[in-house]
Amino acid sequence: MIGEGKTRGQVAILDIPAANNQNSAAIRPHVNKVQTDWLYEALASQYEANRRLSSGNNQPALNKSRVQQMTIPLPPLAKQTTIAEEIRRLRELIHSASRPVEDGLARCGSLRRSILAAAFSGRLVPQDPSDEPASMLLGRMAAEKAASKRSRNQKAAS
Repeated sequence: MIGEGKTRGQVAILDIPAANNQNSAAIRPHVNKVQTDWLYEALASQYEANRRLSSGNNQPALNKSRVQQMTIPLPPLAKQTTIAEEIRRLRELIHSASRPVEDGLARCGSLRRSILAAAFSGRLVPQDPSDEPASMLLGRMAAEKAASKRSRNQKAAS
């Protein structure tokens, strides 16, 4: 009911006896009219709209009357079950399809780090022994920068 993050407007099915406080709303569907999984999916699909129903300045919140105003389409009970099952099946399909993508992205990050480590340690390409060490190059660059700064200061002073 309350929260700025993702919490306000979240839905869940609680399959155990429990009590709740003013920070959550318990909705008990009529077993002959509303299938629990259907109600869950219907409310979850309206997450952003449900969040917009909240009011208050410092910490926007939903309240009992706003929850009671939410509209839920009610197809026949058998259709509710069929739709909820299809949504669950598709969600599992999406999850299983996205897993290889997530694994690939993780591998890409790991490869990127190892390539950068190899590059910075000089193991990415064969090294030319006649190349000056990086420390000498950095020293030369610092000296050139200091000389340039002195030159600008002398011009500004004259």
